[in-house]
Amino acid sequence: MKQEINQLGLLQLGVILELETLRYDHSTVEAPTPLLIYLVAKLLEEAEARKKRRRPRYTFEQELTSLWEKMRRRDIAKEDRSKLISEAVQKMKGKIPEIARSSVSSRVLQTCVKYCSQAEKEAVFNELQPRFLDLASKKYAVHVLTKMLDGASKPQRAVCISSLRGRVARLLRHMSGSIGMWSSDV
Repeated sequence: MKQEINQLGLLQLGVILELETLRYDHSTVEAPTPLLIYLVAKLLEEAEARKKRRRPRYTFEQELTSLWEKMRRRDIAKEDRSKLISEAVQKMKGKIPEIARSSVSSRVLQTCVKYCSQAEKEAVFNELQPRFLDLASKKYAVHVLTKMLDGASKPQRAVCISSLRGRVARLLRHMSGSIGMWSSDV
């Protein structure tokens, strides 16, 4: 029992005890006690702090995610969407290859590539170009590359094909790389 208390921490133990009393008290259905609300809020704060310590770009990803939630809606005006996309691309500039590897941020980047202007697509393409081969075998980045190739111009496709030349067989055997090879019409 003492080991469990040390492992869980006193705060988590308080939440567990409070939840256990609610579980076994079926006689009345009451609102959560103030103690339970306080303990759960503290646990959420601790979890947020842990995420910030573990992932160096956590706050940056949160900013991008809040922009993404606004830009991906279907009922948004084109002008508003283009402003949000320009803002997101501006924030991502210089970090796009790292962003493409992240599960959450790669979705933001995919949406930006889908709706951005040709100049912004060119900027994203130029930043990703030196790392095409590396990104083609990454779990989340392969979807960004696929989205890039769907709307790429002929010269951009030629650059992509030349960077993958001689390595197609290896990519086809790769679990993530094969997705990118088959999902776009390269």
